[in-house]
Amino acid sequence: MKIPKPVYELLPVLYVAGGIAAISTVDSFMSFISGILLGISGVVVMVIRRNYRTEQRDFQLKVSQAFNTPNP
Repeated sequence: MKIPKPVYELLPVLYVAGGIAAISTVDSFMSFISGILLGISGVVVMVIRRNYRTEQRDFQLKVSQAFNTPNP
């Protein structure tokens, strides 16, 4: 099953928002822990995606430079 791109891109933000909501709305230790874990997981997903996209962009740049260099 493929998730539509707008939903896929929004998921980490929803994780963080859900974590904040769980921390701030319910006065339970378990909801606090769940909110912390949900917020951390959202941040981790954002960082992993950013790192992967940066690596892919850098790789594409290196490949394009390698094939577009003029011959001496």
